[in-house]
Amino acid sequence: SYTFVGIEDVEAEDAKSSIYPSITSDFVKIDSEEAISDVQVVALSGAVYTPKYTEECVVDVDFLEEGMYLLVVRFQTYERAFKFIKE
Repeated sequence: SYTFVGIEDVEAEDAKSSIYPSITSDFVKIDSEEAISDVQVVALSGAVYTPKYTEECVVDVDFLEEGMYLLVVRFQTYERAFKFIKE
């Protein structure tokens, strides 16, 4: 079991957000009813990246090496981490 410091647990009814696809080679789309404040990608090694993303909430992950990552999304009222795999 892992503990993520600084990432607040959010009840399912409050977290009306998701990402897709969860396995990707070039981009991840954030689907949310709430405005996005910031986006970061965290590698399992601990490296943190600030990717480019569009107004349509499409995040560029093409520059990443293959592996598992966390997409940390900061919304106006909460933060949420999503797991995805870069292939």
